[in-house]
Amino acid sequence: ATAVQLWLDYDRDVDEITENLAEIENSYLPPLEASLWAADIVQVRAQLAGILALPDIERLELQLVEDDDVVLGTVVSDSTEEAVWPISHLHRGERVPLGTLHAVAGLDVAADRLAQRIWSVLATNAVKSTVLSVLLVFLLHWLLGRHLARIAAWAQRLDPRGSPTPLALDPRVASRHDELGVLARSIEAMAANMAAARDDVDARAGQLQDEVEARTQALSASNARLTAMLEHWPGATWTVDAGGIVLATAGMLAPVMEG
Repeated sequence: ATAVQLWLDYDRDVDEITENLAEIENSYLPPLEASLWAADIVQVRAQLAGILALPDIERLELQLVEDDDVVLGTVVSDSTEEAVWPISHLHRGERVPLGTLHAVAGLDVAADRLAQRIWSVLATNAVKSTVLSVLLVFLLHWLLGRHLARIAAWAQRLDPRGSPTPLALDPRVASRHDELGVLARSIEAMAANMAAARDDVDARAGQLQDEVEARTQALSASNARLTAMLEHWPGATWTVDAGGIVLATAGMLAPVMEG
């Protein structure tokens, strides 16, 4: 849209130059014709000076039939638009040629105005883009970044052996149903689940320790009862190794066996 507007502005400037050339034909040629017919060169030069003062008119050349040419101005533009008008006077029903007027209008001014508008648009867009970028960064930080930083700091403070502290977020954020709200609730739920799982593991470990101690005590009591029973058994028992060597004896007849 901006490029189209710039082209329309340039086209309008060129149209204004064309209108200036048309104004010369419609408004300046009739008086110039009268001055030429009257051979008033001073007036002719004054009229040409007035034409040269029009916007974007750079050079005029009046080629006369019966006098020297009159040239005013210098072409300075690389791009130009020219117009040529023959000048004649109606005398006794016939057209008497008096000369020809050449006008050169420069288009560089229109191109310069276009370039200035382009640079102005680019500078304006650059400023707008910069301001918009800064506002966008600030907005993202306000809406997302600060909450993510708070979540990250909270996660770093989690104690693997302790209970997780509540995630202190803005209630409006924690209750939101967008990605940030879901993320906050998910991380908090994960921490709670990990703490519950750790507590469950600790509880099971305690129960296992109690069971081991109870079974150890029961085994010790059973061994004690077995030993007492063997000591009062009327026979004898003995324990030997793989080589037939007696390792231990028990029972009332153990002394006899040992003897």
